[in-house]
Amino acid sequence: MNQMKSLLAALLLTALGVAQAQPAAQRATHSCKSVTAETCAIAHALRRGINLGNMLDQASGYPVHLGEFGAFEKADMDSRAAYTRLVRDEAERRGIGWAYREVASTFGVYSPKTGEWVEPIRRALLD
Repeated sequence: MNQMKSLLAALLLTALGVAQAQPAAQRATHSCKSVTAETCAIAHALRRGINLGNMLDQASGYPVHLGEFGAFEKADMDSRAAYTRLVRDEAERRGIGWAYREVASTFGVYSPKTGEWVEPIRRALLD
């Protein structure tokens, strides 16, 4: 067990070093012209995290699964859908499996109040 912990720690440090050593231009995978600087920074941080998981997956041979991501209902719907789509797309681009936070509550893709799908979130997850 200690050998596994040591191996994972070494993989994590190696992956972090690789991710941090990349020039910013290489880390950026999309243009931030149409979003705020804050949104752009969040997107880059998200990509770095998913890239790290992908590097660990490749280096260890153990598959990575991205679990329980989502956007809380108090945020505006456009932002919730954009974030959800971004996370899904970035994970799938790297072959990483994912799971959405929940079906029918505060992050939900289905509204028990209306008995209907929350279409922007459903589209972000499934289309």
